[in-house]
Amino acid sequence: MEKKHINNEALELLSEIDEILTENRIWFSLSYGCVLGAVREKGFIPWDRDIDIVIKKSDQVKVREKLKEKLSDKFLYISCSKETVSSFDTITIKGISEVDMHIDLYPLIGGPESEKKRYIFQKITRFIHRIADCKYVNIKRLKKKWKYPFLYIIKILEYLIPDKVIRTCIESITSKYSLDESEYLIPMGNDGKREEFMRKELWLNVKRVQFETLSLPIPENYHEYLVNIYGEDYMIPKKY
Repeated sequence: MEKKHINNEALELLSEIDEILTENRIWFSLSYGCVLGAVREKGFIPWDRDIDIVIKKSDQVKVREKLKEKLSDKFLYISCSKETVSSFDTITIKGISEVDMHIDLYPLIGGPESEKKRYIFQKITRFIHRIADCKYVNIKRLKKKWKYPFLYIIKILEYLIPDKVIRTCIESITSKYSLDESEYLIPMGNDGKREEFMRKELWLNVKRVQFETLSLPIPENYHEYLVNIYGEDYMIPKKY
């Protein structure tokens, strides 16, 4: 399927998400490669196959309810509270492989005050997310084929653990620190970088910028955000 068609479908999905969440006064922002794409490309990065959005953990249930209720039938909402045991929800486009395009809705969570404890907490959240996600993950989404045997082993072991137990573990971790009271936030499902634990205002203060034909929110201080994620040379195109 042509990349142009896939991108057009993804833009339609993004437009609907923006309209629904804005109408219901629910905060959200593009994140990760989508912020980089908005700043550097004014839209999609050519080799990107997913769209990353962050929401507040406290809004996750409301976001799920509103999007499942109001999104067009051509889009499929995959809930981590029902269909998977991931730490975040995913939206796919019917007729387009999840490998070619999907949207991940990462919940922002709070963390401890000290830098050392944040580092440990971030490692724990990353480990739990990665292990839990293995149970139902599409193996074709993995870019490194040498990981396949390890993933199969984890899948087999996880099938012995009830979904309810895994979800309870994830919920206890993501709810440990109040988002409102925390000075630093991080997405559940992070890439394992210490720099992703950023000041609350860096995550939550957003502004709308051009993304292809749409106007979508990204961090207002996008330079500091992108330096934290990708380094000082983020404007130089390269595959991460």
